[in-house]
Amino acid sequence: MRTSFLPLVAVLATTAVVLSAENYHVHEWGTMTQVAGSDGAPLKWHQPSSDLSGLPGFVGLNLFQAKNLGSALVRMETPVLYFYPQSPLKGTASVTMENGRITEWYPFPASPPTSLTAKVGEPVNLSAPVEWRFELLPPDDKTALGQIPPAPRGRGDHYAHAREVPDAWIVRSTHPTGSTQADKFIFYRGAADLNIPLLVTAPSDTELRLINTYSEPITRAFLLRVENNRASWRKLETLPVAPKDSPTLAIEPPATSVNEAATSLAEAVKQELTSAGLTPAEAAAMVATWKEAWFKEPGTRVLALLPESWVNAVLPLKLSPTPTKVKRVFVARMEVFPPSQEKAVAALLDQAVTERATPALAAAFQKLQMGRFGSAGLERAAAMKRLALQTAFYELQASAQKLQASADDTPPSASSR
Repeated sequence: MRTSFLPLVAVLATTAVVLSAENYHVHEWGTMTQVAGSDGAPLKWHQPSSDLSGLPGFVGLNLFQAKNLGSALVRMETPVLYFYPQSPLKGTASVTMENGRITEWYPFPASPPTSLTAKVGEPVNLSAPVEWRFELLPPDDKTALGQIPPAPRGRGDHYAHAREVPDAWIVRSTHPTGSTQADKFIFYRGAADLNIPLLVTAPSDTELRLINTYSEPITRAFLLRVENNRASWRKLETLPVAPKDSPTLAIEPPATSVNEAATSLAEAVKQELTSAGLTPAEAAAMVATWKEAWFKEPGTRVLALLPESWVNAVLPLKLSPTPTKVKRVFVARMEVFPPSQEKAVAALLDQAVTERATPALAAAFQKLQMGRFGSAGLERAAAMKRLALQTAFYELQASAQKLQASADDTPPSASSR
């Protein structure tokens, strides 16, 4: 059991506010990114250093993550919590990730992961909750607005889009060093070894098969293919629970400019995010944050809104005081390697083992356009190689057993008597 050590005065003050507050709402959005081979098996992948260098310098980092979770099956990317009370209040928020940990944050949590405080040799509970203690101030509070650090152009562009929600209240807390930290939300990211409840396979380069493995339907999803600055997309029908027959879905050849496709798809996704419970400003901020990555990065992917009950199960969120409404909208980004791409990666790696990284091989590798999912491509190539070796081994073993059986059944010759 976790024990709160808020001073008694603060607790009483919070209680008093709760009794007089009405319609205290909390909204959250985030992305769960998973990469799979054509067979649907999830692949571990490393977070590229560019993902970290793209964050403003004031964002905190769990330094223990690199040693213990350099690669993971799922990257939880840029969840943000928006708060909408009716009057200023003090509160807490804590979050835990199943089979994983929180890796970045802002503001700095009052109760950080034990990995940051453990002494050398001490056991570390990597899945311990991360807790923030804060006060909520009106969106137009000039003092609090002045305490929000600027997000520098270039490095902070990606992060800053989440601030484009005018009605969100300002979250302000005190860093352990005594400095004040404030923003329009609580920001955090994480990584874990868990499976998103959507199995996506690629029987061929031109088709996908989707199977919903959760206990609830997945009602909002999109299929997208981006290649050589061209794209195609379409909205998918509701994915029922564990269908007996899962039809294949044709992947349309990329026929539209990637910018044109991104614009139309962005509008469609914003509509679905709003229908799922986000405000129009929140939906627009989420799409602005992920527009380049979701809609323009080369690859084949499915974007699906995850059932909120699944999010609550794998990412428990505790809030005090208890809001009258909590809405959590998470998008699963399911990246899939088509058969030709993964075979090409495996063949190139076989060549590179003997020829090293020649300019010709490097150019061929670049054309595969794996981007930040390159490490997952390596995992898939290794898995394919291992499967080929296992198949060859068992075939040889079976043939050897037949030869031995045949030798045992052969009667001895006259000369051996």
